[in-house]
Amino acid sequence: MLHILKNQSNTDPKNIFKVFFGLYFLFGMHLDLPHVGGGGLYVPYNNFGWCTIGLLVGISFWYISSYGRLEFSKLQILAWIGFLMLLVPMYYPNNEFAYRATYRLMFVAGGLLLYGAFIQMRFKRSDKIHILTIMLAAILIQSIIGMIQYYGVFQGSIRLFDKQAFPWGTFLQKNVMTTFMATGIGISLYLLSKNRGLFQSKLITALIFLIPLTGSIIIVAIKSKAGYLGLIATILPQLFVVNYQRKKIRLWF
Repeated sequence: MLHILKNQSNTDPKNIFKVFFGLYFLFGMHLDLPHVGGGGLYVPYNNFGWCTIGLLVGISFWYISSYGRLEFSKLQILAWIGFLMLLVPMYYPNNEFAYRATYRLMFVAGGLLLYGAFIQMRFKRSDKIHILTIMLAAILIQSIIGMIQYYGVFQGSIRLFDKQAFPWGTFLQKNVMTTFMATGIGISLYLLSKNRGLFQSKLITALIFLIPLTGSIIIVAIKSKAGYLGLIATILPQLFVVNYQRKKIRLWF
């Protein structure tokens, strides 16, 4: 994040995109505000998230206007086709509960728009590394919050740190927390195996090796099937491409 801010001498849409992305992942998603419970827009961090998505999509349109061309990937096209297929059951005549899926489908569409925004920005490899590193930092913060909740270290001092039934951080939903941790573990293995240059920074090296430890503690403590499946989905495909001869890879496992 600091590296990105140092390069803000001009109004490069890519840097502005990364700054807003970093502000949400490093600060916005960790804010604990009083709320009535539930899900969707009833949860404060989701409101911050959707505001951020709107900003990022807007920045991508700004970049498109200066670049003059839309970019599409095969995965993006297939994802939109799949989304359109999900809409078909909404129009069945005997579907009395279609309204219950409306907001979920809107959230899926929002996620696809965000994915499209990333594609339009045409990030270089170094930009992608910055984004993944920011995500790792956010996942580490949430895992630390979760462990504090699990062990009750600061019981009674700060509401967010009170001992909870599950170490679910600010998400207050165990499946969301565990899949977030599984994503972080998968990202850490990817960065470890594909980007040797990152080890010039001791801070990033520590981050890469801490995530599997703290994330695994949270997943095991919550015992969520979604977390276990997410962990398998992020780790299993990489097992066939990592170089087990490297000392750091063996240390990670």
